[in-house]
Amino acid sequence: MLVEGAAAIVALRPAFSPCSVPFDSAEDGVAIELGGASIAIPSGAFDTSGFDHDYVFRDGALSIAVLYDLATERLDLSASGLSWTDALPGTLDLRLHIGDQSRRLRLQLDERGRFRATADLRSSAFVIARASLTRDVSSRGAIALDALLGDPAFAFDPLVDPLRVRVRHAGTLLVERDLSSAASVKTKSDARSGALLYQIATPKEPAGPAACTGLHYESGKGRLRVGFVDLDLASLPASPSPVQLSLELVVGTRVYVAAATVFEQRPGSYGLTAR
Repeated sequence: MLVEGAAAIVALRPAFSPCSVPFDSAEDGVAIELGGASIAIPSGAFDTSGFDHDYVFRDGALSIAVLYDLATERLDLSASGLSWTDALPGTLDLRLHIGDQSRRLRLQLDERGRFRATADLRSSAFVIARASLTRDVSSRGAIALDALLGDPAFAFDPLVDPLRVRVRHAGTLLVERDLSSAASVKTKSDARSGALLYQIATPKEPAGPAACTGLHYESGKGRLRVGFVDLDLASLPASPSPVQLSLELVVGTRVYVAAATVFEQRPGSYGLTAR
């Protein structure tokens, strides 16, 4: 099936932080490529007078609308009237260009152009979907992270493979734990592909410094949850500055890394969106 002149909607959340892709809307252009279709937004097109920046471009049948929110570091883009002749179903490259930086993700689309994360990923992807951080007046606190981890080659043997978690703020290590000995594992075969699916869980630890509230991962759904309490967070910037977190997961010989910025929503409480 060939799709011509189809509408395309792209919702992206690039992490514009020093450990990711820096972005200056006055100097950097933004371009998105999906298969053979491409969209370019020139530098200086964003309105920098507030947090929400809207940009609309029309050229004949082509219509592009962009919402860029500085507070949440979210870029939402929709386009219609594209000249798009890629065959579906198929695997298309999605490329995001910000200034001279580029990011790429391969998407497996069905015959109607639909993509369902993360079961349809044919390459490894790891992103933080939800995050919360709390800190009291003594700079003790807790971190909870939900992530999407899709890797068709994922494998874990609790008898020989390490299972380690590290959380950092910029270059500062906030917590590092080896959860290998506590992990319980269930496996089953995927009905469609025959691939081995994993359910990994660790129990909630007794109260104490840097206690883990449990790690849970289902490779069939790509969902990962992990949390820690009673952490020393004195190295974090003073309120109300945003906090840049990175999550590092070591499973066997594989290392997965994802990053996100959390914002203070109320005193001592941080999340992925600013309020």
